[in-house]
Amino acid sequence: MLGKRIYTDEELLLLIIDNNSSAFELIFNKFSEELLRYVYRKLKNKEEAQDIVQDVFVSLFKNRDKLVGVQNLSSYLYRSALNKVFDVFKHKYVVNEYIALQGNSEGQYAAEGTDFFIREQLLKKIIDSSIEKMPPKMKEIFLLKKYEYLSTRQIAEKLGVSELTVSTQLKRATKILRLNIDKFILLYLLM
Repeated sequence: MLGKRIYTDEELLLLIIDNNSSAFELIFNKFSEELLRYVYRKLKNKEEAQDIVQDVFVSLFKNRDKLVGVQNLSSYLYRSALNKVFDVFKHKYVVNEYIALQGNSEGQYAAEGTDFFIREQLLKKIIDSSIEKMPPKMKEIFLLKKYEYLSTRQIAEKLGVSELTVSTQLKRATKILRLNIDKFILLYLLM
């Protein structure tokens, strides 16, 4: 149990990495309402916003051992929430496109949910494969940005390279992913 004193975000981050459940509770109490307002402004749906905030904190707790490189707890939480918001938008877009392309009613779509799930999993494999095939330095920079939520400056300092190098590598990595995703979508549309 933590005392009544006020802990900095850095201290809370270290405590949660050390598996301190009281620190997790303090982090939740400190950020959950702010994150909920932030996500709600993006989605305009209270239930979805609550689900996302819950997912952010579940993910934080499950992945606490991977937080060692995180330097700013607030940025990490907001970036996690924003990524989950993007996932919701992408999912809605894919569902709407799928329905439009198939000309299915909602009842027919439910029957073909397995097909959608398979395509979604295939897209995830394509993304993962694209990341694995990146040159080592590009992959490392991309993963630091995507999974550790480090800024360009933080990545540059951590790897001992210039910010311009980091920025260029991130642009190239994004281009690779975009090309592979576009190929998948094109094949999907041709089917």
